[in-house]
Amino acid sequence: MQRQEVKIEVAEQAGVIVAIKKAYMRQPAIRFRAGGINWYDDTKLLKAKKTGKNAPTSG
Repeated sequence: MQRQEVKIEVAEQAGVIVAIKKAYMRQPAIRFRAGGINWYDDTKLLKAKKTGKNAPTSG
């Protein structure tokens, strides 16, 4: 995991520092190896017969 961004927050009450907090976001390493990406073929969804309110009416 790689650290991406560090945020520091200082909590203060009546001019006195009460707490100092750190936060960071972790991101997994990229493992793309220049292979192909299998995309979902949505033509099957477009060819499905539509029914219900949104179905086109003929005539």
